[in-house]
Amino acid sequence: MTTKIAIIRGPYFRPNSTLLWEYVHNAYDDVSVTGFESDPAWFDASELDLPIESLDWWDGKLDAFGYDNVVWQVLEKYGLPSIALSGIRRVVDEYDIVHVTENFRLYSGYAALLCARSDTKLFVDSHENIPHRPANPLTWAVKRTVNRYADGFTCPTWDSKRALIHEGVDAERIQILPNVVDFDDFDRGPKDPAAASMPDHLESTFNFLFVHGLNERKGTYYLLDAFETVQSRFGDVSLILLGDNDLDPAYYRTHVADNPAVHHVDYIPTIRHLYNLSDVFVLPSIASRRWKEQFGRALIESMACGIPSVVTNVGGPPHVVADGETSLVVEPRSAEALADAMATLYDDDERRRAMGENAYDYVRENYAPEVVGEDLYEFYQSRIAV
Repeated sequence: MTTKIAIIRGPYFRPNSTLLWEYVHNAYDDVSVTGFESDPAWFDASELDLPIESLDWWDGKLDAFGYDNVVWQVLEKYGLPSIALSGIRRVVDEYDIVHVTENFRLYSGYAALLCARSDTKLFVDSHENIPHRPANPLTWAVKRTVNRYADGFTCPTWDSKRALIHEGVDAERIQILPNVVDFDDFDRGPKDPAAASMPDHLESTFNFLFVHGLNERKGTYYLLDAFETVQSRFGDVSLILLGDNDLDPAYYRTHVADNPAVHHVDYIPTIRHLYNLSDVFVLPSIASRRWKEQFGRALIESMACGIPSVVTNVGGPPHVVADGETSLVVEPRSAEALADAMATLYDDDERRRAMGENAYDYVRENYAPEVVGEDLYEFYQSRIAV
C-alpha cells in the first residue's frame, strides 16, 4: 500500500527547501509525495522531480500601490495569522499525511482542525518558530491548535526543537531534520571573478563572503566594522556582500559604497561562483525579540564548496557547523570577536585549508538528501504507527 503525502509550504515552496521530499518520493516505492505551492507563487518549482499542484493564496492575491501581496504584508506587519490557502479540506480528504510549514500559519491551523477529525496524519515543519507568546492572541490560538493536534514535527536544529518543547510539544513528537544541499549545484570550482560578474582583481585578493539581506538582525553592521579592522591590518582583503540592502543610507554610503574593498551585489543567478571566489564565509547573525537565525542555509552551501566559516553563537548555526573543525564560532554583537576570527583564518593558511577540507566532507556526511531523507522516511513510519 502506498502512503500518499502532501507537502504544503504556501508561497515558501522553494525547490531547495523541498529536496528532502523529492528524495523520499523517488527513493521509496511505498511513498508518493505531491507538493502544493501557492497561487500566486514566489518561486519556480518546475525543476523538482515531484508532482506539483497549486492552492489559491487568498491574502496574497492583491497587488496595489506598487506593492505585491498587500493584504499578506499588512497581516505580517501586525503579527496576525496569515497565508490562507483554499483547498485544504480536499487535500486532507485525499492524502494519508499532510505536512505543513510552521505552526502559526492560517492554513496550518485549518489543516490541524481537519486532521483532528479524520484519519489523516498532520506533520509540521518548524523553521522560523521562536518560543514566545505572541502579542496577538489570534496567532497564539493558531499555534496552540497546531501544537495540540500535530502528529509530528520536523525542525532543523536542537535550538528549534527546544523552541517547540518550550511551547509544550512532547519531545517524542519532534524529529530534527536539517536542511540539505544539492551537490550538483554546490561544489568546488575555480576562483573566477568573471563567472561571478565581479571585478578581476578579486582573483588575487583574500575574499570574505556574506550572503543574505544586509540588515541589523543578520549582523551586517558588526561585520562591516570587523572587516574595516581586518582591512587596516591586511591590505589584500575584500568583502563581498550578497543580498538586498536595508542598512541606514548614510552608513551604507560610508562603509559600503565608499569602500573600494567592499563589493555589494543584490542578486547573482549562480551563487556557487561567489562561494568559489571566496576564502572565508561569515554569518554574523544576532538575536532579536522575535527572531533568531534558525539554520543558515548558506552555511551548508559554502561548506559544500569547501569554504571554512565564521559564525556567531546564535540560534541554529552553532549546531550546523563543527566548531574548530569546519568553522570558528564567536560571540554575537562583537565586531572585535568577528575581526579576530577573520584575521585568524587569514593568517593561518594551513588551518584554513584544513577547515575547508573538513567542511567539504562534513556537509556530505550530514546534509546530503539521502542521509536526511532516510531519517524523514523513518520518522513518518514511526508516527504513522502511533
